Amino acid sequence: MPKPPHLVPLNALEQQLYSELLPDGRASHPISKGEPSHPKEEDHFGQLELIQDFVEWSLRNNLQINAGKTKELVVDFRRRINPPPALVNILGTDVDVVESHKCLGVHLNNNLDWTHNTDALVKKGNSTLFLLRRLRSFGVQGPLLRTFYDSVVGSAIFYGIVCWSSSITDRNRKRMDRLVRRASSVLGCPLDSVQVVGNGRMMAKLSSMLNNTSHPLQDTLTALGSSFSERLLHPRCVKERYRRSFLPAAVRLHNKNNAR
Repeated sequence: MPKPPHLVPLNALEQQLYSELLPDGRASHPISKGEPSHPKEEDHFGQLELIQDFVEWSLRNNLQINAGKTKELVVDFRRRINPPPALVNILGTDVDVVESHKCLGVHLNNNLDWTHNTDALVKKGNSTLFLLRRLRSFGVQGPLLRTFYDSVVGSAIFYGIVCWSSSITDRNRKRMDRLVRRASSVLGCPLDSVQVVGNGRMMAKLSSMLNNTSHPLQDTLTALGSSFSERLLHPRCVKERYRRSFLPAAVRLHNKNNAR
């Protein structure tokens, strides 16, 4: 998935140059690509067409894409080894293909296994735990210390937990739980594990989605509704990766709570 490109206004000379490239409203090969050599490559070339349309729209609106800061993250789980797709080339600059990318504070990689994200959370969690220990060494304790944990340490450890709590690996979950136990020893009181916090926030998120008629997944959730109970039909999951993602996991939690 390409990183959203950076746009900067064109100066007068660049406007004149690119206007010559757009005599009929279309750019002259803003993205270079070959012809698909395999049927499975059609999706990739369809993506290139979308990018090309965006580049042309940018040029028509006097905007220039900073291709040097644009990155592409390719997620491909096909077992058959195929030739790598052609590089995206925007206005003569090849877009770099990366294995991981940070989007809104959440680290994604091309395996979707949350390893890079866990590494970042553990690193940030350790730094905030140091601050928690320093506060305790200064004599801060009780509710004030717990407030600092909830607002600083917990928010760092559990950032984006709705996205990754159901699909994180056992090894990474143990790493996160180790941070929580260390924070618990500093506070001197028990704390909820990563799984407990994740389940609670997933349920809260699903509830808000069900009550929000303008949510993009509202039609999907409506189709999963039952006519004779408050339970939701479980989505059909062909792959284990999808079964452990947010929506199926949240539906299972929802049905489990309604069965009590």
